Amino acid sequence: MGNFSKFFNEHLTTLTCQEMHKGISCQRQALNALICSPIKSFKFFAPLAFLPLLAKIRTLNRNDLIENLRNTTIASLAFSLGGTIAVSLVCLLCGLILHGKREHNLKDVWLASPNKSSIQNGQEKSKIDCHLHNDISCRDYLWTGVRNNFLTGLVFDCLTTIKMAASSRDRLGKLKHFRLFSAPLACLYIGLYRSIHCLLNYYNNFSDQINHAIASCCAGLCYFFYPQESLLSYAILQAFQTLWELFKITNLETKNELFKFFLNFSHRLYVYPLVQGHIAHLLVMKPQLCSRFGAQIMDVTTNNQSTAITNYVQKSLQNAKRRLA
Repeated sequence: MGNFSKFFNEHLTTLTCQEMHKGISCQRQALNALICSPIKSFKFFAPLAFLPLLAKIRTLNRNDLIENLRNTTIASLAFSLGGTIAVSLVCLLCGLILHGKREHNLKDVWLASPNKSSIQNGQEKSKIDCHLHNDISCRDYLWTGVRNNFLTGLVFDCLTTIKMAASSRDRLGKLKHFRLFSAPLACLYIGLYRSIHCLLNYYNNFSDQINHAIASCCAGLCYFFYPQESLLSYAILQAFQTLWELFKITNLETKNELFKFFLNFSHRLYVYPLVQGHIAHLLVMKPQLCSRFGAQIMDVTTNNQSTAITNYVQKSLQNAKRRLA
């Protein structure tokens, strides 16, 4: 993961992976992290778990000690596997979203559009070959997707920086600290998705639906290389919307009038205000519980008024605590 950070600092571009890992290769470093992470987590939780036992050391029995050890082990494993669970969840959500967009032509906004197969439904592949782009090579197809996604992400990053600078007093300082967030994430996502899909079609004779499902899930590995909480939040949101649309398509021909009314009713009329009100409450009263993606949505909706109100409320609470102290 350190290699991706080197592109944002000219002084780090000459460093190699082994120099950053103190002579250890990337594969060995990943293996060490996988094995040592639960052990280090156990060292972190062990004092917190065993210190309360000192108060009742005279009445401590074997069952209490085993129970405490079991709880500490479970907490350590859960803490160390949190990142793995998040990456796996993003992979599954990406696969679900791209499946809905490809098979049912859903119009949701996502990081990439699904690859269109040149094989008609019901036909099988006659040979091991990549049939996603008959007019260009796999390399050009991959480069086109990476280039287009990079430009789209770059525009979004520029607009985000300009928007932040417009609402700040130090506008020039904000513009000087321009950083890329959406552009590398979009490039990495489309690069993994298209390259894996092309490789699967070229080197095996599985059906195109299976290859596409594997490629769309593997595209979620971009969260491992470039973790952003906003990506996880947006993927969960889009996955729920995709599941609802697939549920409506599956029950489209129902004869139950009440169920049909339930499917055709616009639930966004009451769900969206409730969710927006809940996010606004969290952002104003407990901003530490609100994700950055939710805060961005509220800023766009309220023209940055939510952030201003949040800052005012938090300052008021701090002043009140100082008076009481």
